Amino acid sequence: MEDEDVTLYAKWKTDSYTVNYDGNGSTGGTVPTDSNSYEPGDMVTVLGNTGGLTKSGCSFEGWNTKTDGTGINRTAGAIFIMEDEDVTLYAKWADVGSGRRSHRHKKETPSEEDMSVTVNGQAQQQVAIVSTETRNGRTVSTVILDTEKMSETVNSGQDGSKVTVPITGTADVAVSKLNGDLIKVMENKQTVMEIKTDQATYTLPAQQIDIDAVYSEFGRDVSLSDITVSIEIAKTSEEKVKIIEDTASEGNFSIVVPPVDFSVKCTCGDKTVDISSFNSYVQRAVAIPDDADPSKITTAVVVDPDGTLRHVPTKVIVIDGKYYAQINSLTNSSYSVIWNPVEFEDVIDHWAKEAVNDMGSRMIISGVGKNRFDPDREITRAEFAAIIARGLGLKPGQGNNPFEDVNEDAWYCDFVRTSAEYGIISGYGNGKFGPMDKITREQAMVMIERAMKICELESEAGEDETESLLAAFDDSGQAAKWAKESMAACIKSDIISGKSSTMLGPKDKITRAEVAVIIRRLLQKSSLI
Repeated sequence: MEDEDVTLYAKWKTDSYTVNYDGNGSTGGTVPTDSNSYEPGDMVTVLGNTGGLTKSGCSFEGWNTKTDGTGINRTAGAIFIMEDEDVTLYAKWADVGSGRRSHRHKKETPSEEDMSVTVNGQAQQQVAIVSTETRNGRTVSTVILDTEKMSETVNSGQDGSKVTVPITGTADVAVSKLNGDLIKVMENKQTVMEIKTDQATYTLPAQQIDIDAVYSEFGRDVSLSDITVSIEIAKTSEEKVKIIEDTASEGNFSIVVPPVDFSVKCTCGDKTVDISSFNSYVQRAVAIPDDADPSKITTAVVVDPDGTLRHVPTKVIVIDGKYYAQINSLTNSSYSVIWNPVEFEDVIDHWAKEAVNDMGSRMIISGVGKNRFDPDREITRAEFAAIIARGLGLKPGQGNNPFEDVNEDAWYCDFVRTSAEYGIISGYGNGKFGPMDKITREQAMVMIERAMKICELESEAGEDETESLLAAFDDSGQAAKWAKESMAACIKSDIISGKSSTMLGPKDKITRAEVAVIIRRLLQKSSLI
């Protein structure tokens, strides 16, 4: 005994269950034996007719959960999830010659069946089961991947393989389930998961789940195999649909595709961890209805629970002759596709007209009232931070406010917090950001270069290349030392060019029109729009 009180806690072990096989009237051979014990949630692989069971006048058709053959069929090699009771599988027999089953019934409707998935386009048989059920009035199709078989397949393949799980039909919710062990194998092999339904595709690199971080959330008393990872595509609830319909009516835009929910949930016991954010853009593709005009699609928007909408980078693509909205986002949420044409009256003859109207339609920039944009007005640092955050589809209000001169009540505070959280802004180095200061071109280039890293747009320039790129401009010597590498990266990527072929203007202020063009180029060069 040490010099402190000691508390001993009860340690509980989960009950285990067995799978038994029954010959169900067999006249020869022996039933297979499964000597394993299973806990609820374990994956069970169905044995074959290893003992050569026979029945006079009948042929063996596999196993069933009921003696009369009206239960769930279980074929050899199929997988099912153990529940909290013992399971008996009965041999299923069919009359030889007549083609009729020895156990007659009006209609057999098994809720589970084997299905194949593809790895780099190559079909893999009997590595998953799909089940369909009704929950709370919604049809749910769930695919469960076999850990052992899929791990072997992934490990034997090349790095960066794509595992496609097709879930066909008209289910309201489509779920792909796999455990933490398989996620870890996929993470190590840089595997990309693709969950594909008739209406949407969710492309998720396994590394974005970060299963080690998830594991730490559950504590030491679990193993990776205890964690179930569910990747889900679902029709949004009627309540949320009503929210966006009301918002669309107020905002004078049209809904092209109703909201679709994308989520990743990790469960162990009665605890669930939501994977709601990623460290790089994750793609979703939402099918455009056949009767919709693909030229009248502006962007996808995130639908927050309070009805707030915000842009996420989106472009229209064609797959096998069908149009899709490809959505690029750093978070999971509900997404809807809209048509929101904007044309500002004061840019009709402006050189930046196309970029200004495009960014306005995408809800990245806003006007100054009365359908005007004021394109040639100089922009503040706060405005610039807000536009970058909107352009990248970042949710306002993330992280802390690190600046003493940014008031918590200011309209831009949440954008500044998010921009600081993502490393886009760092302030003047004295605890201040200078939100109302007019931003200079060199300051803007530093922020853009940091945003390029979020977009994974590689344009870094080494010291020699930086000097070479800047040497083309007569006034490059005016640029601050801390800005030169960023300026070179922006020039190299063609996101920001000089004010002329010989002048860079590092200390000059930047206008609202120039910012619209810069943000558009950033998103285009990153293939996000």
